[in-house]
Amino acid sequence: KSGKVQVFEKHLDPTYNQPYYYNTRTGNSVWELPKNAKVIDKTTEYSAHPTLSGQKRTKADEEEKEEDDEKVRELKEAKRLREQYPEYYNKANEEVYVSESDNEEEAEEYNQQYIKWAQAQTIQIREWMKRPARQQVTELRKETGYMEGNYDYNIWYDKYLTDRREEVERLPAPTKLDPELDTGYTKADLNEKKASFFCIYFARGGCIEGSNCRFYHRVPQPEDLDFEDNLRDCFGRARHASFKEDMTGIGTFSKECRTLYVCELRMPEGAVNPVRNMVNLLYEECSKWGEIEDINFISEKAAAFVRYKHRYYAEFAREAMQDQPFAGAEFITVKWAKDDPNPRSKKQTEHEEFITFKKAFVKKTAQEEKAKESKQKKLLKEEKAKESKQKKLLKEE
Repeated sequence: KSGKVQVFEKHLDPTYNQPYYYNTRTGNSVWELPKNAKVIDKTTEYSAHPTLSGQKRTKADEEEKEEDDEKVRELKEAKRLREQYPEYYNKANEEVYVSESDNEEEAEEYNQQYIKWAQAQTIQIREWMKRPARQQVTELRKETGYMEGNYDYNIWYDKYLTDRREEVERLPAPTKLDPELDTGYTKADLNEKKASFFCIYFARGGCIEGSNCRFYHRVPQPEDLDFEDNLRDCFGRARHASFKEDMTGIGTFSKECRTLYVCELRMPEGAVNPVRNMVNLLYEECSKWGEIEDINFISEKAAAFVRYKHRYYAEFAREAMQDQPFAGAEFITVKWAKDDPNPRSKKQTEHEEFITFKKAFVKKTAQEEKAKESKQKKLLKEEKAKESKQKKLLKEE
């Protein structure tokens, strides 16, 4: 009213990931910028005043901001390393980890480069998550006819009543997921409880909901592994006590399902080293869905065992690659692996099972000791309360 130009600072609300404007003179915040107002961009700086969502910034927020700045610097360093060592980042046939027999300094340098590369991948996902999820398809393909029993599901045998032995013509998947194009935030990302699962239609490349979907539209990340449910897969489907006979389906909770069996592959023609070329192609395709520990390609069977670091990655990869065209093949088949015949894989699996058991034992022991200490503290507190009550009664007498 006085004709003075109002000055607003532009900040980013951490709850809704949306910009808001803070009036430095009145101390009020608004979502929409008034007309003829001067704006100072503060989205990259720390702000101590309350946000519009009511969430007050604390020292922890400041530390998180410092961590983000550090990761941005690491991203720039990773970009520099990518330009300086293109052979490391462009060749997928290199080992992810250096063996114990190699030089320790070389192993340390290699692992540091790998850590920076992994952090760069995480930051790239965060950049994609700043945009709303894309609607992958406009409509779902539905069956035109109704068959009696078509929607009756037998939970004991893990099959519908119409799953008989008649031959069904296999066709390539009509859609395919492109993480760089399709990744984005949905309603699940605005949920503070963080208890949602991943969208199976998004993994197959055919979700019609887009940003209105109640499930995550992204590839599983390391922070998602803390919310793992052993009785359900990453899509929220109930896991069963055993595998299906053909090793397809959701999987079992009695075994850590991290290894996939990829078959019906077609060897590349005209390659000098077709086995090495196939491993490169497999790594390039499978690494989109999560961190890979090992690929064992069997040229005699034109199949491969792909072991992921966590079962969430394997579950997502199985849905994303099933019936997809690959390296000249019309479509490939992805199943759960029974046992990888590679001796190194068996040895590492046994070692990981021992480490898992050791961690669980240490965690349980620590919980028991903590419960014991809390019980003793409670007893001591009750005894002190009883003594103080007796002293009070004696004093009154």
